[in-house]
Amino acid sequence: MTRRDRKRLQGMIDRTAKASAEFHREQAALMDWCRERYGFEPGDHDADTIIDAVLGGCGITPGMSADDFDAAMLAAGQ
Repeated sequence: MTRRDRKRLQGMIDRTAKASAEFHREQAALMDWCRERYGFEPGDHDADTIIDAVLGGCGITPGMSADDFDAAMLAAGQ
């Protein structure tokens, strides 16, 4: 492997590991908030819109508004 390829590969590895760690920290904080606010996590009640739009259940996520998130969680809890 050339020095240039090694440097490029290391950069991709480092950025991926950093993004993964940040995702897991933020996801843990979001799940804590969900348990406090709603008494459950999206996966506990199969809140598919949240799992897909926020947690990446279908790959790259579009995100969603806080109001849509709240509505989805309230609907899932019924």
